[in-house]
Amino acid sequence: MSSFPLDQLVFRTVGYSGADIRNLVNEAAIMSVRKNHSLISQQDIVDALDKQLLEGMGVLLTEEEQQKCEASVSLNTKRLLAVHEAGHILLAHLFPRFDWHAFSQLLPGGKETAISVFYPREEMVDQGYTTFGYLKMQMVVAHGGRCAERLVFGNDITDGGRDDLEKITKIAREMVISPRNSRLGLTTLVRRVGMMDRPDSSDGELLKYKWDDPSVVPAGMTVEVS
Repeated sequence: MSSFPLDQLVFRTVGYSGADIRNLVNEAAIMSVRKNHSLISQQDIVDALDKQLLEGMGVLLTEEEQQKCEASVSLNTKRLLAVHEAGHILLAHLFPRFDWHAFSQLLPGGKETAISVFYPREEMVDQGYTTFGYLKMQMVVAHGGRCAERLVFGNDITDGGRDDLEKITKIAREMVISPRNSRLGLTTLVRRVGMMDRPDSSDGELLKYKWDDPSVVPAGMTVEVS
C-alpha cells in the first residue's frame, strides 16, 4: 500500500472493527487491480468507502447504468441538482466545526436527484453530546440548497428542498420540545384530537406522546415556543 495520511480517512471509518477495516482494504485492492495499479492508493480506499455507502443506501449503479441514467437526464436538471448540492456544501464549509464533506453524487440510483454525504468531525464524536450551536449549523446547512437555487434561478425555485425543510422542522422541534433536551424540552405535550398513543422506544417503554410526532403539540403553545 502506498503511504498517505490516514487521518484523512478517520472521519469515514469511525466505529469500524478490525474485520471491517480488512474488508475495506480488500475491496480497495480489487479496485486497484481493476485500474492496473501495483499499489493501493488513498483514492482506491475512498472509492471503496463510497461503494459501501451507496450499497447500504440501495442506490449503487454499475458504470453502464450510471452512464445511461446521465444520458437520459437533461442538462438543465443536472445543473439544478448541482446548484442545490453546491449550496449545502458551501454553507457547510463556512462552519469550521461542522461535519466533513465526504462526497456528492448526481443521479444516484437512477433517480433525478442528488446526494451529499457528510461525516461528523472527530472532536464532535469524541465530545459525546450535541450542542445547540451544532443543531443550528445543521439547520443553516440544510437551507443551503434552496438558498443556492434562489441566488442562481431567482424565484423559479423547485420543491426539491422539501426533505431539507422536513429535516429543519424536526431539528427545531427537537431543540424546543424533546424530553431529552434539558433546557427547553420540558414542555408538556398534548395529543391532537383523534390521534392514537404510540410506544416511543424499542425497549417497550411507553411514553404517552412522542416529541417528534407531527400530530403532537406543546400544551398551551406560547408565541415564544411556537
